[in-house]
Amino acid sequence: MRTKNKNIGIGIITCNSSTRFKQSIALIKDYFGVIVIVNDGEPYHQELYPAFAHWIQHKQNYSVAKSKNDDIKI
Repeated sequence: MRTKNKNIGIGIITCNSSTRFKQSIALIKDYFGVIVIVNDGEPYHQELYPAFAHWIQHKQNYSVAKSKNDDIKI
């Protein structure tokens, strides 16, 4: 049985891999109370993002380090 822990969050950095992103979200969405997503590549269809997730779309490809920094600011 999956139990969502509202006190634990996860940050996801993604870049031009919508299929892998969709698979990852499907596996983890029931476990974490907060999900923050930073997309450092081409925008995905909005329906791929869970309704309860916070997400940031970079206007250009920055780097993993900047994406992680943006992720932890939320």
